[in-house]
Amino acid sequence: MKKKKKKEKNGTCYPDHFKWLMKNGDNLPDARLVHGTGWSISWNKRITHCWIELGGGDVVIDLTVNYIGRASEYYAKADVKVDRRYTKAEACKMVLKTKHYGHWEEEEEEEYDNEK
Repeated sequence: MKKKKKKEKNGTCYPDHFKWLMKNGDNLPDARLVHGTGWSISWNKRITHCWIELGGGDVVIDLTVNYIGRASEYYAKADVKVDRRYTKAEACKMVLKTKHYGHWEEEEEEEYDNEK
């Protein structure tokens, strides 16, 4: 049996941004839920994180740090690395399949990709 990685306690970025996408995604069809990593000043380390992109990736909304602005500035400031972007439909399927809001592991994503 493969040993599961011990997960660190997550904040509320995953459910908060998922719920934002569910509420606003129909009116903003280019909105994407984004999972990735970034440098946390308060934790002094790289963390998994979640945010929203609009405008084809030009604008970021991060409810956790109350940021709405240019993606280029956001990515540079926190040394952000994107793992994956999800449409509203894709995010819904992942939540239903995994029973959690994220960060979704590679194995979970591969299972989802194989079911498409």
